[in-house]
This record gives sequence, C-alpha cells and structure tokens, in this order.
Amino acid sequence: MSYQIVLTSHFRKQLKPLLKKYRGIDKSLVDAIKDFNSTGNTLVGTEIYKLRFTTRSLHRGKSGAFRLYVYVFEMDNQIVPITIYYKGDKENLTTGELEKHAEIILSELQQM
Repeated sequence: MSYQIVLTSHFRKQLKPLLKKYRGIDKSLVDAIKDFNSTGNTLVGTEIYKLRFTTRSLHRGKSGAFRLYVYVFEMDNQIVPITIYYKGDKENLTTGELEKHAEIILSELQQM
C-alpha cells in the first residue's frame, strides 16, 4: 500500500539539522516511509509506529542508525512523521517526549 506523506513544520525543524550533518538522510527517509509495512515495524501506541533506517554514508546497520516515529492513518491513507533522531546522539526516546511531539503534530494537522 502506498501512503501519502504529510510533513509538518514541527517535523521539518527536527529534520533540518540532521540533513546538514548526515548526507543522504533525505533519500533514506523517503525510502523508509515508502517501504513502510505495519507488520515489519514496532507499534508503540495507537497508530504510532517506530521505524529504523540507515543511510549509506553511515556505514552502519539499522540498529545503530536513525529512529523515526510516524502516525499511520489507514482511513485517510496518510503517514505523518512525528519525530526523528540519530541513535548515536540519543539512546532512546521517553514516552513523555513522544507524547509531546505527537501532541504538537496533531495540533498542526488540525490547523491544516
């Protein structure tokens, strides 16, 4: 199934420093979202999945690379990135941090 990707300004702000620091992350990010499959990724909340992906420039596997949390709205056929981070910079995302990012994203989606 192919999803429509919806990028919010909150997510773009998080992505911007990573784009400057890691070459090829933009292509790898789009590929990870396009290849999304609910059975191959971890469900961490209602409609929220955690994806793992890497870039060629890192020369690492998925386990030491990037984490991307997304909302998947099956009814609207949309996938909305919530937050992204590099595993080398931050070990894990707390539930509180994920909830905060999710609230901001949902607020932005309601204003669209």
